[in-house]
Amino acid sequence: MGRPSRNYPTPDTVYHVICRGNNRQDIFLDNHDYFKYLDLWHKYKAEMGFEVYAYVLMPNHVHWLLKTGLTPLWEIMHRMHSTYAKWFNHRHERVGHLFQDRYKSIICDTDSYLLVLARYIHLNPIRAGLVSEVNHYPWSSFPGYCGHENTILNTSFLLSNFSPETTKARHELISFTREGIDQQQKAAENPDFNKKQQKEKWHLRPFNSHIEQPRIKLKKNQIPRQLTINQITEWVIKETGVTLTEMISNLQQRHVTEARSLLIRIAVGEAGIKRSDVAVFLDKNRSQVTRVMEKWANKDVPPQAEQRLAKFVSNLQQN
Repeated sequence: MGRPSRNYPTPDTVYHVICRGNNRQDIFLDNHDYFKYLDLWHKYKAEMGFEVYAYVLMPNHVHWLLKTGLTPLWEIMHRMHSTYAKWFNHRHERVGHLFQDRYKSIICDTDSYLLVLARYIHLNPIRAGLVSEVNHYPWSSFPGYCGHENTILNTSFLLSNFSPETTKARHELISFTREGIDQQQKAAENPDFNKKQQKEKWHLRPFNSHIEQPRIKLKKNQIPRQLTINQITEWVIKETGVTLTEMISNLQQRHVTEARSLLIRIAVGEAGIKRSDVAVFLDKNRSQVTRVMEKWANKDVPPQAEQRLAKFVSNLQQN
């Protein structure tokens, strides 16, 4: 069965959306650009009835964690970015495309993944070396979770995962976010850590064929059950004890690379999820996913990895 038409609205769906400048050019040249962009999000949020849970505006790309209402995601992003691009081009006396021809989006369907994803979004400025403290970056939703006023943001949903009491929930979310900073610092201090930032390779696609959370498209001899990559990730985390943050990072410790490899093998080999979609989920290049799959094909993986894969398949077939 083909993918449903994008014209069909999917209310109450939570997405992680990534939008990049055309040819990786900057999409914000000064503070006025940042303010205008956020003003437009405030305007269209009121008009189209979606919720924003987290965001970060980087110089040449943005991340949004949002939940749609009756207006489909493609319409939200198209109206938002076409309006901003026209304003930006007029203000800076330029012509041509401001954003890449399409955006990336992944459906998020588990609360535990949303928390890790929000932390990942908020830590982008630190990974890029723009600030040393997450609360020092003004163009993200993190200050809103620290108590600063933010009319775009809905903080209650994520905070409710920590405590029903707002002040306590804020403290716990801040601590949870700082744990991610500590993990990054430990990774950087590890001699096996690859300090070169991964350069993502994107394949051009038409605007109306953005990536949504992949569901299984069964092939012959594949497991006859639908899974999402979030469900696979939860199983791998439980089985290996490696967190999603560690798998997304460039940490090269053996237990992390084996967990990452296992997730890729199950997602691509058993669930039939496209390699490019898995690469986006793990913030890696598609070529890295391909290399992992080649190792599995050549049986160049530890016996424990083969045992865990067999355990996953066995558990799935029994359910």
